[in-house]
Amino acid sequence: METLTEKTLAEALGVRPRPEAAAEVAGLAQRAGGPSADACDLGDEAALTRAVADAELVINATPLGMAGEFLPDPCHRLGSGQIAYDLIYAPTQTPFLSDAGAAGAETHHGLSMLVGQAAASYRRWIGRPAPRDTMSAAALSALTHANTPDST
Repeated sequence: METLTEKTLAEALGVRPRPEAAAEVAGLAQRAGGPSADACDLGDEAALTRAVADAELVINATPLGMAGEFLPDPCHRLGSGQIAYDLIYAPTQTPFLSDAGAAGAETHHGLSMLVGQAAASYRRWIGRPAPRDTMSAAALSALTHANTPDST
């Protein structure tokens, strides 16, 4: 089974509010060996519909969803055999991920990326592998406590 990282490099759809940034991400995926990568303008619904339907992986790299906002409609039409990756980690369940999961798509929120970035920094500064499981558990605990009303 391929890992999410391998799938990310194999086929990526970057949907960003800045087309030039999305094109740069798509180019990076292609240079890394991905057989195909595409960037799509959120405002071009026809192109977005085609891109999402053809994508193995759809990444939300916008802040849409942090306060319950929806992405454009085509982004909410993922299904079985597709992967939805939302770089947002709080909340862990955005409308994009909820709809994708309900339709049978594999879903991932951004906490793993945040922990991965922290682990890379740890290794660089400390000189040894980071305790990823501990870091992940601490991050998840902090998010859970941040989103739990104070009972005092």
